[in-house]
Amino acid sequence: GERFGRMWLDLARYADSRGFGSDPLRPHIWRYRDWVIEAFNKNKPFDQFTIEQIAGDLLPNPTLEQRIATAFHRNTMTNTEGGTDDEEFRVAAVKDRAEVTMQVWMGLTFGCAQCHNHKYDPLSQKEYYQLTSFFNQTADYDQPDERPTMPAPTVEMLAANAKIDQEVAGLKQKLEETTPELEAAQKEWEATLRLLTDWQGLGIQKSEREGVWEVV
Repeated sequence: GERFGRMWLDLARYADSRGFGSDPLRPHIWRYRDWVIEAFNKNKPFDQFTIEQIAGDLLPNPTLEQRIATAFHRNTMTNTEGGTDDEEFRVAAVKDRAEVTMQVWMGLTFGCAQCHNHKYDPLSQKEYYQLTSFFNQTADYDQPDERPTMPAPTVEMLAANAKIDQEVAGLKQKLEETTPELEAAQKEWEATLRLLTDWQGLGIQKSEREGVWEVV
Protein backbone atom coordinates (compact mmCIF):
# COMPACT_ATOMS: atom_id res chain seq x y z
CA GLY A 1 0.00 0.00 0.00
CA GLU A 2 2.77 2.44 0.84
CA ARG A 3 4.70 1.72 -2.38
CA PHE A 4 1.77 1.85 -4.80
CA GLY A 5 0.15 4.62 -2.77
CA ARG A 6 3.10 6.92 -3.40
CA MET A 7 2.33 7.00 -7.11
CA TRP A 8 -1.28 7.95 -6.47
CA LEU A 9 -0.35 10.53 -3.84
CA ASP A 10 1.88 12.21 -6.42
CA LEU A 11 -1.08 12.39 -8.81
CA ALA A 12 -3.21 13.80 -5.98
CA ARG A 13 -0.48 16.50 -5.38
CA TYR A 14 -0.26 15.33 -1.77
CA ALA A 15 2.25 16.89 0.62
CA ASP A 16 2.65 16.90 4.40
CA SER A 17 3.36 20.64 4.38
CA ARG A 18 2.09 23.68 2.50
CA GLY A 19 5.31 24.37 0.63
CA PHE A 20 5.06 28.14 0.95
CA GLY A 21 6.99 30.64 3.05
CA SER A 22 8.02 28.85 6.23
CA ASP A 23 6.57 25.61 4.79
CA PRO A 24 4.30 24.90 7.80
CA LEU A 25 2.86 21.44 8.29
CA ARG A 26 -0.67 20.55 7.29
CA PRO A 27 -1.44 18.80 10.58
CA HIS A 28 -4.38 16.60 9.54
CA ILE A 29 -3.95 15.85 5.83
CA TRP A 30 -2.19 12.59 6.74
CA ARG A 31 -5.62 11.07 7.22
CA TYR A 32 -6.06 11.16 3.43
CA ARG A 33 -2.62 9.64 2.93
CA ASP A 34 -3.53 6.76 5.24
CA TRP A 35 -6.85 6.33 3.44
CA VAL A 36 -5.00 5.85 0.13
CA ILE A 37 -2.60 3.32 1.65
CA GLU A 38 -5.46 1.39 3.23
CA ALA A 39 -7.41 1.41 -0.05
CA PHE A 40 -4.48 -0.22 -1.85
CA ASN A 41 -3.97 -2.72 0.95
CA LYS A 42 -7.64 -3.73 0.75
CA ASN A 43 -7.55 -3.83 -3.06
CA LYS A 44 -10.52 -1.45 -3.22
CA PRO A 45 -12.25 -1.61 -6.64
CA PHE A 46 -11.15 1.29 -8.83
CA ASP A 47 -14.68 2.53 -9.49
CA GLN A 48 -15.32 2.82 -5.75
CA PHE A 49 -11.85 4.29 -5.27
CA THR A 50 -12.80 6.97 -7.80
CA ILE A 51 -16.29 7.73 -6.52
CA GLU A 52 -15.20 8.14 -2.91
CA GLN A 53 -12.46 10.62 -3.78
CA ILE A 54 -14.50 12.79 -6.14
CA ALA A 55 -17.82 12.75 -4.29
CA GLY A 56 -17.62 10.50 -1.25
CA ASP A 57 -19.52 13.04 0.84
CA LEU A 58 -22.46 12.88 -1.60
CA LEU A 59 -22.99 9.15 -1.18
CA PRO A 60 -26.08 8.05 0.81
CA ASN A 61 -25.14 8.11 4.50
CA PRO A 62 -21.40 8.47 3.82
CA THR A 63 -19.02 6.96 6.33
CA LEU A 64 -16.23 8.94 7.93
CA GLU A 65 -13.70 7.17 5.69
CA GLN A 66 -15.65 8.05 2.55
CA ARG A 67 -15.68 11.70 3.58
CA ILE A 68 -11.96 11.61 4.33
CA ALA A 69 -11.43 10.28 0.78
CA THR A 70 -12.68 13.59 -0.63
CA ALA A 71 -9.52 15.20 0.73
CA PHE A 72 -8.13 14.33 -2.71
CA HIS A 73 -9.36 17.81 -3.57
CA ARG A 74 -8.09 19.43 -0.37
CA ASN A 75 -4.55 19.07 -1.69
CA THR A 76 -4.79 22.30 -3.66
CA MET A 77 -2.20 25.00 -3.12
CA THR A 78 -2.82 27.42 -0.26
CA ASN A 79 -1.44 30.91 0.18
CA THR A 80 -1.12 32.40 3.65
CA GLU A 81 0.80 35.47 2.51
CA GLY A 82 -0.56 38.75 3.81
CA GLY A 83 -2.47 40.85 1.29
CA THR A 84 -3.66 37.99 -0.88
CA ASP A 85 -7.15 38.02 -2.33
CA ASP A 86 -9.24 35.22 -0.80
CA GLU A 87 -11.60 34.95 -3.76
CA GLU A 88 -8.75 34.86 -6.27
CA PHE A 89 -7.12 31.88 -4.59
CA ARG A 90 -10.45 30.16 -4.01
CA VAL A 91 -11.10 30.30 -7.75
CA ALA A 92 -7.54 29.10 -8.41
CA ALA A 93 -8.27 26.06 -6.21
CA VAL A 94 -11.53 25.40 -8.07
CA LYS A 95 -9.76 25.41 -11.43
CA ASP A 96 -6.99 23.22 -10.06
CA ARG A 97 -9.52 20.61 -8.95
CA ALA A 98 -11.19 20.49 -12.34
CA GLU A 99 -7.90 20.27 -14.22
CA VAL A 100 -6.39 17.63 -11.93
CA THR A 101 -9.55 15.52 -12.16
CA MET A 102 -9.26 15.48 -15.96
CA GLN A 103 -5.51 14.80 -15.92
CA VAL A 104 -5.73 11.94 -13.42
CA TRP A 105 -8.84 10.13 -14.64
CA MET A 106 -8.97 11.08 -18.32
CA GLY A 107 -5.28 11.55 -19.07
CA LEU A 108 -6.03 14.88 -20.77
CA THR A 109 -4.70 18.38 -20.22
CA PHE A 110 -7.65 20.63 -19.55
CA GLY A 111 -6.27 24.01 -18.49
CA CYS A 112 -6.10 25.59 -21.94
CA ALA A 113 -9.87 25.12 -22.35
CA GLN A 114 -10.52 27.85 -19.81
CA CYS A 115 -9.68 30.39 -22.53
CA HIS A 116 -10.65 28.58 -25.76
CA ASN A 117 -11.72 25.23 -27.12
CA HIS A 118 -8.95 22.65 -26.86
CA LYS A 119 -6.85 22.64 -30.02
CA TYR A 120 -6.06 18.92 -30.01
CA ASP A 121 -8.62 17.17 -27.81
CA PRO A 122 -12.44 17.21 -28.06
CA LEU A 123 -12.86 19.55 -25.10
CA SER A 124 -14.75 22.80 -25.38
CA GLN A 125 -14.51 25.94 -23.30
CA LYS A 126 -18.15 25.41 -22.31
CA GLU A 127 -17.35 21.95 -20.97
CA TYR A 128 -14.46 23.38 -18.96
CA TYR A 129 -16.78 25.70 -17.06
CA GLN A 130 -19.45 23.04 -16.72
CA LEU A 131 -16.95 20.91 -14.81
CA THR A 132 -15.52 23.80 -12.78
CA SER A 133 -19.06 24.80 -11.77
CA PHE A 134 -19.33 21.44 -9.99
CA PHE A 135 -16.28 22.20 -7.84
CA ASN A 136 -17.31 25.84 -7.45
CA GLN A 137 -20.03 24.78 -5.01
CA THR A 138 -17.61 23.79 -2.26
CA ALA A 139 -17.53 25.81 0.96
CA ASP A 140 -13.78 26.23 1.43
CA TYR A 141 -11.81 29.39 0.78
CA ASP A 142 -8.21 30.48 1.08
CA GLN A 143 -7.49 31.32 4.71
CA PRO A 144 -4.56 30.82 7.12
CA ASP A 145 -6.25 27.57 8.20
CA GLU A 146 -8.01 24.58 6.67
CA ARG A 147 -11.66 25.60 7.08
CA PRO A 148 -14.16 24.09 6.71
CA THR A 149 -13.15 21.12 8.80
CA MET A 150 -14.93 18.12 10.27
CA PRO A 151 -14.20 15.84 13.23
CA ALA A 152 -12.22 12.82 12.07
CA PRO A 153 -11.37 10.76 15.15
CA THR A 154 -9.22 7.67 14.76
CA VAL A 155 -10.25 4.25 16.05
CA GLU A 156 -8.09 4.84 19.13
CA MET A 157 -9.74 8.22 19.73
CA LEU A 158 -13.21 6.71 19.43
CA ALA A 159 -12.30 4.02 21.97
CA ALA A 160 -10.92 6.64 24.36
CA ASN A 161 -14.02 8.81 23.91
CA ALA A 162 -16.30 5.85 24.59
CA LYS A 163 -14.42 5.12 27.81
CA ILE A 164 -14.67 8.74 28.93
CA ASP A 165 -18.39 8.87 28.06
CA GLN A 166 -18.94 5.74 30.16
CA GLU A 167 -17.11 7.28 33.11
CA VAL A 168 -19.07 10.53 32.81
CA ALA A 169 -22.36 8.62 32.64
CA GLY A 170 -21.44 6.77 35.84
CA LEU A 171 -20.60 10.01 37.63
CA LYS A 172 -23.86 11.63 36.50
CA GLN A 173 -25.81 8.65 37.77
CA LYS A 174 -23.98 8.84 41.08
CA LEU A 175 -24.86 12.53 41.40
CA GLU A 176 -28.53 11.81 40.79
CA GLU A 177 -28.73 9.00 43.35
CA THR A 178 -30.21 9.76 46.80
CA THR A 179 -29.31 8.02 50.05
CA PRO A 180 -30.69 8.38 53.60
CA GLU A 181 -27.48 10.17 54.57
CA LEU A 182 -27.86 12.68 51.74
CA GLU A 183 -31.52 13.32 52.55
CA ALA A 184 -30.69 13.93 56.24
CA ALA A 185 -27.85 16.28 55.29
CA GLN A 186 -30.17 18.12 52.89
CA LYS A 187 -32.76 18.72 55.62
CA GLU A 188 -30.10 19.90 58.07
CA TRP A 189 -28.69 22.29 55.50
CA GLU A 190 -32.15 23.68 54.68
CA ALA A 191 -32.86 24.30 58.38
CA THR A 192 -29.54 26.11 58.79
CA LEU A 193 -30.23 28.18 55.72
CA ARG A 194 -33.59 29.32 57.05
CA LEU A 195 -31.94 30.61 60.23
CA LEU A 196 -29.43 32.58 58.20
CA THR A 197 -32.12 34.20 56.10
CA ASP A 198 -34.48 35.32 58.90
CA TRP A 199 -35.04 39.06 58.68
CA GLN A 200 -34.81 41.31 61.72
CA GLY A 201 -36.86 44.42 61.15
CA LEU A 202 -35.61 47.78 62.44
CA GLY A 203 -38.06 50.38 63.70
CA ILE A 204 -37.80 53.98 64.80
CA GLN A 205 -37.70 54.02 68.58
CA LYS A 206 -36.61 57.56 69.43
CA SER A 207 -36.62 60.97 67.82
CA GLU A 208 -33.53 63.05 68.66
CA ARG A 209 -34.74 66.29 67.11
CA GLU A 210 -37.41 67.48 64.83
CA GLY A 211 -36.88 66.73 61.17
CA VAL A 212 -34.02 64.28 61.68
CA TRP A 213 -34.48 60.63 62.58
CA GLU A 214 -31.88 58.26 63.86
CA VAL A 215 -32.38 54.57 64.47
CA VAL A 216 -30.90 53.50 67.81
